[in-house]
Amino acid sequence: MAAYHNANDCPANHDLWRKGNRMKSRTSFTVINPPLTFWLCICILVFFVLLVLINTIATPPPHHALYICITMFVFIPVSLVTLWTKLFRIQVKDTVISVRRALGLVRFTFDVSDIARVEWKRADTGFGRNECITVFTSENKKFHIETLMINAERMMKYITEMVDERKIRYM
Repeated sequence: MAAYHNANDCPANHDLWRKGNRMKSRTSFTVINPPLTFWLCICILVFFVLLVLINTIATPPPHHALYICITMFVFIPVSLVTLWTKLFRIQVKDTVISVRRALGLVRFTFDVSDIARVEWKRADTGFGRNECITVFTSENKKFHIETLMINAERMMKYITEMVDERKIRYM
């Protein structure tokens, strides 16, 4: 029987030690949508404001139909998409994950041990590998992580390290 200098050297305790170290490490980061998406929506709004101003100045009144159509089909939808992308956030602090989505109206917090399953979709495109991860909690809540999001790589690494491999399904 071999003598070990400390308990962590014992192969039987190695997995236990590794999991214990993961729990003790300080992990903190935030996953958000890329700022380019937000600024693209703002540019679309500015373009249509300029278009309406030029049309108002250059053509004789009335402009009521133009104002109603632009408001209904451009300003309201683009404003909602802008807020939707800006307010989406996944925050990780150690083993606690907080999610804010759907214009900030849907918020939930759970421990990483409450993850029921993970669907990891991979697609190789002409532009590179695109990955979409859908995380389902034990409370039937879910959220998505896309490759283009800020800190998506850290979240992917976090999921592979912290979630049991049997719960991750690659597609």
